[in-house]
Amino acid sequence: MTRPFGTSRIRRVVAGLAALGLAWAAVLAFVGGIDVQAFGLSFTTNEPRRPLYVGLALWGLLVWMEGAAVWRARLTRLAMAIPGVAVAATLAVAVTAFATAYATTSASASDSYGYVSQADLWIAGDLTIDQPWVAEVPWPAARATFSPLGYRPLNDDEGTTFVPTYAPGLPLLMAGAKLVAGQGAMFLVVPISAGILVLATFVLARRLAGEPAGIVASWLMAVSPAMLFMSVWPMSDVPAAAAAAVMFVGLTGSGIGAAALGGAGAAWLILIRPNLVCLLLPAVAWYGVEFLRAPRGEGGRVSRRAIVFGSIAAAGAIAVAIINWRLYGSPTTSGYSGLGEMFDRTHVLPNLGRFATWLFTSHGLLPFAGLIALLVASRAIWPFEAGRRFRPFALAGVVIVVGFYAAYLVFDEWWYLRFLLPAFPLVAVGSAAAMTAVARGGRAIVTLAVVAVVMGSGVLQIRFAARRGAPDAWSGEQRYAGAGRLVREAVPEGSVVLALRHSGSLRYYGGRMTLRFDLLDPAWLDQAVAWFEARGVRTYLLVQDYELPEFRNRFAGQRAEARLDQSELLEYEGPSVISLFDLTEPRPAGVKVRVVPESYEGLRAMLPVPMAPFLTAGAGRSGAVRR
Repeated sequence: MTRPFGTSRIRRVVAGLAALGLAWAAVLAFVGGIDVQAFGLSFTTNEPRRPLYVGLALWGLLVWMEGAAVWRARLTRLAMAIPGVAVAATLAVAVTAFATAYATTSASASDSYGYVSQADLWIAGDLTIDQPWVAEVPWPAARATFSPLGYRPLNDDEGTTFVPTYAPGLPLLMAGAKLVAGQGAMFLVVPISAGILVLATFVLARRLAGEPAGIVASWLMAVSPAMLFMSVWPMSDVPAAAAAAVMFVGLTGSGIGAAALGGAGAAWLILIRPNLVCLLLPAVAWYGVEFLRAPRGEGGRVSRRAIVFGSIAAAGAIAVAIINWRLYGSPTTSGYSGLGEMFDRTHVLPNLGRFATWLFTSHGLLPFAGLIALLVASRAIWPFEAGRRFRPFALAGVVIVVGFYAAYLVFDEWWYLRFLLPAFPLVAVGSAAAMTAVARGGRAIVTLAVVAVVMGSGVLQIRFAARRGAPDAWSGEQRYAGAGRLVREAVPEGSVVLALRHSGSLRYYGGRMTLRFDLLDPAWLDQAVAWFEARGVRTYLLVQDYELPEFRNRFAGQRAEARLDQSELLEYEGPSVISLFDLTEPRPAGVKVRVVPESYEGLRAMLPVPMAPFLTAGAGRSGAVRR
C-alpha cells in the first residue's frame, strides 16, 4: 500500500526528529532544564512536555507512514533480542546510581539523624544513652528537653537513660555497611535497596504476568516519583518496600530456597517497619490456600515451604520483641510512646483523598489501572495461573498497607506517599498486567499506543520527581553537617545549645550538648539560662530562619528572648539562614554578626565527633556521654 511522503529519505528525517524530541524530553526530565548564554543570546529550555509530545506526534506520523504492523513487529523483535532481566538490571543500576549521586549523606533533622546515630550505637554495642545530670535539672519535663529528635527517655519516672525511638532494621543495615566500608557506606544502603526494589518488582511481575509485564513493572517502579524522592534520603521507606517486594517474590516462588528468601524479606520488613507485620496475614493465607489446592501427596511440600518461610519471618518478629523488651520494658511496646493516639478513624477519609490526589498528580492514571487489574480475575489480564492465584493476596497486601496508613496522622505533602511504598510493587505489577493485556488484545496501533503511554508517563514522572526536589535535597540537608562543624568551632566545650531540628545533628557533628527548646516550659527560659550559668555552662541558641519566630513566640517576655538582636553571633548562609545566639550574655557593642556562606566543602558523609564533657562534676560517666 502506498503511503504519503513514503520516500525513505523523508522517513529517516521524521525518525530522526522523533528520536531527537524524545531524547530531549528524557534529558530535560533528568537534568531539570538547560540555560545557556553565548554571544549575547540566551537559550533556556526546562519543560519536557513539549519535546515529548512533539516526539510522540512525529513517531505517530512515522507509524502511519510505514504501518503499525511494521512497527509492532520491530518492537517485538527488539523485545525478543534483549532479555527482560537485562532491561530490569539496567534500570536498577540507573536508579542506584541516581540515588547514590544525589544522596543526602547527612544525619539531619529527626529521621535521618535517628537512623544514622542509632547505627553508631549498634556498633558501640549499647543502645542506651545515660545523661546523669538530668536528675538535678529543676524545670518541668526536664528529661524530655534533653532528648534529641529520634530519642526519648525510658518510661521510668526518675531514670536518666535515653533510647532510640526508631525501629532497628535500617540502623542495623547501616551499621553493617559502616563496619565494612566506612561512614560513606551507611548512605549506600537506601540506594542499593532502590535497585533491589526495581529488580524484585521485575521478577514478581514476570512470574505473575509474563516477561513484557516484568519489563513494564520494573520501568514503572524505577520512575516512580515517590520512590525516586525517597531513594536519596537515609530513611526506612525504600528499604521497607524492597524487603516487601523480596517477600512477595519468595512467596510466589517454588522450592525451599524461594521460601527462605521470602522469609528473609519478611524478617527484614518487620525489623524495618514492625507495624507491617500485618503484611504476613496474606502470606499465611497464601500458604493455607496453596496447601488446600495442592494435589494429593504435594501438600507436604507446601507445608515445608510454609514452615521455612514462617520460621525465618518469626526470627525477625522475635528480634523486634527482644529489642523492645530490653529498651522499652515490653515486647509489644515500640519507641513511639503514645502511638495509639496517632491513629484515628476520622483520619481515614482525609488521608484516602490525599493519597488518591497525590498519586494522580505524581504518577498519573497507571497506578489506578493497576488497582483495577488487581480487582479483576480475568485471564486476559492474568494469563498465567500463578498470577490468577496470587492476585487476591496481592490486593489484600495493598489494602492492608493503605488501610493502616489511612488511619495514621494526616499530612499535607505529596511525598508522604512514602508510607505506601511497600504496596507499590504490587500496584506496579497490576499496572503492567493491565497494560500488556491491552497491548496483546488490540490491533498493532493499540500496542504502539500502550508503548507510548507507558514511556511518556515515565518521562513525566521523572520530571515530577526532579521538579519536587529529588536531585536537590542533598544541598539543603548538608546544612546540618555544616552548622554542626561551625558550632564546634564557635561554641566552647561544656556549653549547651538550645535547638529543635538541629538537636540531634549538633550532637553528632558538633559534639555539643543540646536542649529541645520546643519542650522547655515557656516560663523557664531565663531560669534555665541562669541555672546553667551558675554551674559554669554557657547557653546558646541555634535556629533556622523559619524556627526563630517559633522561639520568639514561645518565650515572648523573657529577657533572653527580648535581647536576641544583641546576642546573635553568626549567620550560616545556605539554602536557609541558620543563626547562632549567645543567651548567656549579649554580643559586645560594636562587634558585627559574623556571616559564613555555605561552601559544601568536606560535608559529604562527614564523620561524627565525640561528645564534649558536660556537667561532669558528680555526674558519674556523663563526661563520656554518647550521642
